[in-house]
Amino acid sequence: MRTGIVIVAAGHGVLRPEVSKLVEYLDSNRRVTIIGSVARSISSIHQAVQVFVLNRRFSEQVRQAIPPAAYDSLRYYVEQPRRNGAADAVRHALPLLLEKQCTEVVVVFGDMPLWRAATVTRLLHMHRRTNAVITMTTVTLPEQHAVTIDVLERYGRVLFDASGNIVQVIEPGEANELHCQVVRHVNPSLYVFNLQWLVENIDSIEPQYRQDGYGEEYHLPRLIPIAAQQGVSIVNMSLRDPEEALGVNTLEDLSRVQEVWQRRTRRNTKKNTKSTTTPRGGGWKRKRRSRLSATV
Repeated sequence: MRTGIVIVAAGHGVLRPEVSKLVEYLDSNRRVTIIGSVARSISSIHQAVQVFVLNRRFSEQVRQAIPPAAYDSLRYYVEQPRRNGAADAVRHALPLLLEKQCTEVVVVFGDMPLWRAATVTRLLHMHRRTNAVITMTTVTLPEQHAVTIDVLERYGRVLFDASGNIVQVIEPGEANELHCQVVRHVNPSLYVFNLQWLVENIDSIEPQYRQDGYGEEYHLPRLIPIAAQQGVSIVNMSLRDPEEALGVNTLEDLSRVQEVWQRRTRRNTKKNTKSTTTPRGGGWKRKRRSRLSATV
């Protein structure tokens, strides 16, 4: 089996005039961009077929902000010609993934730079172990106020049946007050799909019509009730760290994500410095990096 990875980076969001939000920097040294951090998060998957879905308006900006791929991974860029939503963006990547004989596909959004490589790897491990059709992350909203809760409240509500199976995601514009009060699980949109199932079902997604002049939009969460009605396996992986689910849509979001990213970097730097200067058991402690092969 071979893993495809689709990075949905076709949005037109900006925080500065005519500058894609995906090229905003996370660090004070202006070295790591939002989309660059996303690219790092998928770097633990060996021999993957990476497909970045871009828009024509910001294509060159975004491509220049992405670090080189790992030596054993293939990277491609495709364009989404119209603003038809994330599911449509993924649809444009499918022919390439089929051509490269992928059997599973990770879908990650380009404006969510806090995913850890270990989280993406763990999700893919779970997908393979359970032989699921869809494996997705969820976040449980804390009962008490937290710094992340106001952002997570914007995400779609995940509904379970009496047996604990995911059956639907109520998207933000459709959630009523009862959903917001009672349903405490949200969907941060990190998925793994069985590729053949995705190809066979993505055209079944009903369009959502907008009032902004850009016509219909196709949303990935619409695949959840389709899978549930078919009775195929949808597996849930609950996030250990809700901060990983933070994305960037506003300047306030960017500031929050920068703070988290820089705090992590300081902590990791301190940990690495300690591990290289403190001998243990007569030798030096070395941290082994976990890598997951995209081919089996």
